[in-house]
Amino acid sequence: MTTRPDKSNSGAASDQRPGLVLSGGGARGAYQAGALKAIAQIAGKMGKKHPFPIITGVSAGAVNAAYMGVYADHIKGAAHLLTALWGSIHTENIFRTDPISFSQIGLRWASGLVSGGVKKTRIHSLLDTQPLRQLLTKHLKLPRVQSNIDSGVLRALAITATDYATSLGITFVAGNSEITPWQRSRRSGILADLSVEHVMASAAIPLLFPAVQLEDRWYGDGCLRNMAPLSPAVRLGADRLLVVGVRRDSQLGEAPRPGSIGASAGRVLSVLINSVMLDGTENDLESLARTNALIDSLGVDGARRAQYSGRDLRRIDFLCVKPTEDLAQVALAHAKNLPPILRYLVKGLGPVEETAELISYLLFEPPYCRELIALGFEDAMRARGNIEALIGGP
Repeated sequence: MTTRPDKSNSGAASDQRPGLVLSGGGARGAYQAGALKAIAQIAGKMGKKHPFPIITGVSAGAVNAAYMGVYADHIKGAAHLLTALWGSIHTENIFRTDPISFSQIGLRWASGLVSGGVKKTRIHSLLDTQPLRQLLTKHLKLPRVQSNIDSGVLRALAITATDYATSLGITFVAGNSEITPWQRSRRSGILADLSVEHVMASAAIPLLFPAVQLEDRWYGDGCLRNMAPLSPAVRLGADRLLVVGVRRDSQLGEAPRPGSIGASAGRVLSVLINSVMLDGTENDLESLARTNALIDSLGVDGARRAQYSGRDLRRIDFLCVKPTEDLAQVALAHAKNLPPILRYLVKGLGPVEETAELISYLLFEPPYCRELIALGFEDAMRARGNIEALIGGP
């Protein structure tokens, strides 16, 4: 957990715009729910029912961000709903696990590969996520987002997905009248009436989950091209950030987790998913820390000169709450709870120890998710003083 105290902001707390940034991570999103429960409790005791006017999310974080945006007028209620959802979720609520569905998908893949493209078989993914769509449609009342914007409780809610046609990271934004679209290298922000399909698109893990069509384009997991995951919140006006990650800090010289030193298909796939899901947030936090250090070294006059020369240097304080335990190791203890057919397929990729990261993303089962919720709550509570300073003081 990292925080950087703001030395230059002398404005009143009421003028500040804390931004909430939620990263991706599949089933690891349960950890975020636990952290948000603690954050809501801390904010409530400070008398702040809606401390985050700017909320952004990607992948599983998009699901959590959408809930926080829908209930931005009452963060404690939002956190309660999220922990209840994650604590009772089953894999069958996310994607179909019955043998018939798996067989049909497998046959389509086999038919497409064997025919060499002669048969026009459309292969979208390994898993059918229609249950997740039904779950979100039932519980996620996204029209409330605009109501919260109109009342001034929420400035903006942003969800990022990847446009498969252009390989661009697209941030879909529901915001007030001050929000305008933006364009940067390999990423852009556009105004949109957010729907369940935007959330599904952001959470569509490549190959595993099917791409989602929005108008005439197909979109997938927002982490794919999410090179600057903190950027949307800053672009939307946040002057300080609370980031909830889902990977523990690794220490230099730390020994690899037992059983993780092989190179099976499962291990390679785990590394690939880690690089897609998690590296962007960590790299962007390091970049932000370096920028803050540069601004500190320039001093107030130097930063002003940089702004006059066309360089928009702005100090953005941040706090990152992240696991104090290895979530892949936690997942190993619950691997037996995977649905039988999914457990069979994962074992086909290599030893279970080498597929731990992959399991940690796909293990949507109550025992694992509840342990992550508890860990997220504890880790955020340990950072209570820093959280209070970030959302409540200059």
